[in-house]
Amino acid sequence: IVPASAKSGSNVLKALRVANSVFENSASIIPQDKLDEFLGSIMTGKTGGYIKNDIDKKNVILSQDLINPTTFLVKTKKKGLFKKETLRYIENRLRESFNLFGFPINVLLSRILQ
Repeated sequence: IVPASAKSGSNVLKALRVANSVFENSASIIPQDKLDEFLGSIMTGKTGGYIKNDIDKKNVILSQDLINPTTFLVKTKKKGLFKKETLRYIENRLRESFNLFGFPINVLLSRILQ
């Protein structure tokens, strides 16, 4: 939230800069190698580690599937590895790590069929 005054014009430029930044970030594509690095860091506990340590990294893939709305897909080989809270944790860490504030993002769970 950026307070601005239409009467005096204070902070109007700042509000426009923030709006422009949010717009640009909403259309950003995060490279797969950055997503792989991010997933590795949250699974090893380097960022606070909410994800179970016994999950094998080879059984999980994180990818960005859509831009509008920004949608990430967590693909797993085993059923029941992630709870709803874990997906929220991943969403919050994605927002912090890649500056995805001010617009909706989706983090969905999918199972990889073997």
